[in-house]
Amino acid sequence: MRRFGTQGPVNPEQHYVVARTGELTEFIKRVKEGRYIVIFAPRQTGKTIFFQRAVAVLTAEDLTYFPIQLNFEIYVDCSRSEFYVFLTKQICKEIERVFQSRGEELDEALKRFLENAQITNHLSMMEFFEQLQRFLKDGENWQKVVLIIDEFDGIPTAALKGFLHADILTSLTLPFNAHTVSALWV
Repeated sequence: MRRFGTQGPVNPEQHYVVARTGELTEFIKRVKEGRYIVIFAPRQTGKTIFFQRAVAVLTAEDLTYFPIQLNFEIYVDCSRSEFYVFLTKQICKEIERVFQSRGEELDEALKRFLENAQITNHLSMMEFFEQLQRFLKDGENWQKVVLIIDEFDGIPTAALKGFLHADILTSLTLPFNAHTVSALWV
């Protein structure tokens, strides 16, 4: 029996969830256009489940989209250096998860790249994604990274300036006009 979720994560199997099909269609259109999307709403209003549904629909329609889902909530009390150390690990685990969910193996070069990855600031993060893109070619098609950042307000203040001042997410798309990086912040 479903009920209204008022605390903790919303589970569509246990809780009532508004479908938002019109918004979902518009959202996916914007992702395909390479736009940056920010959803700002109170807690427990379905932002995370909306993103999860959008990613499921998007990747079911087109496997050239490569979703990297991150959650910054856990970083709220981290120092800048701790943030980047754990962010690197989270990104690498998420890349491995995407490959596993598709039933694909990481090639040895990509495994080595992820094992040796060190993101220490916003500049090395840009470099990381530039290098990662070289591994995300499926035949003749480049994979399009969709970066989903949940609970973006958990980013440590010291790291925020680099993200926003350098406009890191916009910079990620510049070398890859044909294979856009979309960023979605919740």
